[in-house]
Amino acid sequence: MERAFPLKTLSTLIRYGLVGVINTGTSIGTMVGLAHLGIHYTIYTATGYLLAFIVSYILNGIFTFQCKQLSHRAFLVFVGINGSLLIFVEVFQISLIELLAVPELLGVATGMVIYTLVGFFLNRHFVYQTG
Repeated sequence: MERAFPLKTLSTLIRYGLVGVINTGTSIGTMVGLAHLGIHYTIYTATGYLLAFIVSYILNGIFTFQCKQLSHRAFLVFVGINGSLLIFVEVFQISLIELLAVPELLGVATGMVIYTLVGFFLNRHFVYQTG
């Protein structure tokens, strides 16, 4: 009997989550550091996200999906998928919180779960192509 959610997929998803924690620390650390240097918020936010995307792409490729080779093309697909997903989740969270009066933390947490799960499957299939 085949399991609905194979152990290998669960293991990969856990590694994906660990990279997400590192990625979040990278983006926040970058933003806080640049803010303390007096850099404008538009610059430090963009820099934090860009660095986080680069770190996430590399760590997910090497650690999570164990790819033999990373490419510029795959990175652009990664940025497109994750940038689009980020916009979708922001709109989803705004809808939950502002329109449906869902408590803020619940709305944000729901968006995080959706971003993580959908991002995992889209990245696995389209960026790292592990099936």
